[in-house]
Amino acid sequence: SSKRSQTSAAAVDSSEQQQQQQQQGLSFDWEPSNPSTYSSVLVPHDAARGYVLLLGEGDFTFTAALIKQRAAASGGASVPGAGIIAASYEQQSQLQQIYPGSALRERLKQLTAAGVDVQYGIDATRLEACLPHLSMTEVQHIVWNFPLAVSAEVADTAAAAAVRNSKLLGDDDEANRQLMGQFMAAVSRLMTCYNQDMQLHIALCLDQYGRWGVDQIARNNFLFLQQSKPFSVTEWRGYVPRRGLLDGGFPVDRAVVYSFALKLPAVLVPNPNTLGLRLRIQAVRALVKGSSPSKAADVDGKADRQQSDYISLTATSGVAQTRQYYALTAVVV
Repeated sequence: SSKRSQTSAAAVDSSEQQQQQQQQGLSFDWEPSNPSTYSSVLVPHDAARGYVLLLGEGDFTFTAALIKQRAAASGGASVPGAGIIAASYEQQSQLQQIYPGSALRERLKQLTAAGVDVQYGIDATRLEACLPHLSMTEVQHIVWNFPLAVSAEVADTAAAAAVRNSKLLGDDDEANRQLMGQFMAAVSRLMTCYNQDMQLHIALCLDQYGRWGVDQIARNNFLFLQQSKPFSVTEWRGYVPRRGLLDGGFPVDRAVVYSFALKLPAVLVPNPNTLGLRLRIQAVRALVKGSSPSKAADVDGKADRQQSDYISLTATSGVAQTRQYYALTAVVV
């Protein structure tokens, strides 16, 4: 009996923990039968449905790996690079210095022949300005694998192995928070102004998601986590993650792809009754904290009005509903 109760309690704790992790974007579907985000989104993506914009493609090995998977999936029946825009932060001349030899040149020729639109000098925080020729209404997916804030000055002075390895892992938390903030603000503007169905996919490793505060940064820009799935780099043959300016590889342990959009994920949108209950809990909390009964009644009345407002919102959709819901539930989240 004692063992049964302990098992039951453990199951409840596990269930609650999984629910909390899911809301924080920290729960992963490790089942091999479920395809990874990139395999299910990027490989079968039809160019007619919009472009895939790959950012931070230093040596373009991820783009090349994606082309191979597309070609294998289609049996050679289509142009594998159609609809893919692969962008590097560095200029082409800088890339040749960072990656000397013929491998990069040959890879770029192959990508161009496969139909990939290769771009250089693209700042992820200034996409509109850097890609004026591109119609942002046609961009469906934006992908950035293992972003890192590293200036040229840091790269030049990171001579000591300890400092260099620290920078490779993204230990400069404040610089990376600023980078994520500027990047997500730029993407949010693109989604709001051009394509509200656009999706953002960011691959991070180790504890970067929590350490950099990515979830809060995203919410500050009205971007909501849709799903998080493990990213097995070894499944992408030929892909070697590297820090271009620091000229080195880095470990990608516990790599995860986080997908964001303007809309709220369905699991987080309560029905009107649930919302009303949450708002009334707020009224009870006000009483417990010593508020007067009249103030609690005001809070309860506000709950009625907010619940009514939310019911009227269910007839709408898109960014307006998301932002209004976000405002309505701010007091009880």
